Amino acid sequence: SGTRVTFGATVTLLDCDDEDGPEMRYTIVGEVESNLAEGRISFSSPFAKAMIGKGAGRAGRSLADIPLISRIDTCIDDDRRAAYEVLKPSIGVILWSSYPDRKFVERVGLRVPDDVETIIARRDYNLMADNAHLIPDEFVDKFCWAGTAAEVAAKVAAVIGEGVAGLTIMPLPAPGSTRIEVARAFAEDVVPRARQMAARA
Repeated sequence: SGTRVTFGATVTLLDCDDEDGPEMRYTIVGEVESNLAEGRISFSSPFAKAMIGKGAGRAGRSLADIPLISRIDTCIDDDRRAAYEVLKPSIGVILWSSYPDRKFVERVGLRVPDDVETIIARRDYNLMADNAHLIPDEFVDKFCWAGTAAEVAAKVAAVIGEGVAGLTIMPLPAPGSTRIEVARAFAEDVVPRARQMAARA
């Protein structure tokens, strides 16, 4: 609601030809979260771009002036397995918080394993940390950036190719590392490689 329309904003639409028609509310979200039936529209959809563009126009700007920014949990480590395991609790939080909605998971070609669903259905948040190891690696691939600097750079290059202008990471360290070391690896190792890969694409 309000006058600004950007990523995360909720807009209310009225049918001007039908005063008694229902109001429709939509929230502009990321690709994975989008679900029109539930009022969530992807920021890259024509409708969302039109709404963001309209807001930009009122501010004297164009849609091209609005940068798209991606924020993602990230673990960079030479031990790929350790990096993946660090991020599984983050995935567990997403799955726990969204229960029972699994459309966003299905949309990316995944299915929550039955043993994980059984734990989530108990609605005890504390159980997720102890059982995060049950989450398949494919979930980390779809919802986080994990692995070596080269592997993460390939994922970053793909996002840059989608028109995302800015990246914000939540650095999560593997055992023996620190958040600062993950952030430094992202800035010094991942970003230069990603730029080279995006330039070649």
